[in-house]
Amino acid sequence: MSREFRPGEVISYPYLWAWQQQRGETEGRKQRPVCVVIAIRSATDGNTHLALLAITTQPPQAGRIAPEIPEIERKRAGLSDLKRCWIMADEYPPGTSGPIRASSAASANPSW
Repeated sequence: MSREFRPGEVISYPYLWAWQQQRGETEGRKQRPVCVVIAIRSATDGNTHLALLAITTQPPQAGRIAPEIPEIERKRAGLSDLKRCWIMADEYPPGTSGPIRASSAASANPSW
């Protein structure tokens, strides 16, 4: 199954946090909302490679780069059930970009 991913789109993905990777984990613990930054389809194998940023409901620690998502944008992204959330713009651990298969990424408006 193939689908197009658009920059700014919110999808569900088993995101692996940097701290989890530092502990030796290799897969995200759960599906979570992430924002697609860029999607590039490989001309050689047809896989789509994504750069993703995690979305969290945990307030960011001081010094982190994490813009809060305004209410109107949460509604547009299908995240209206979240009171507050942030895009973690300063975290991009290895392994969060790579070939995406239909089983890894859900629809643009999943039910969290």
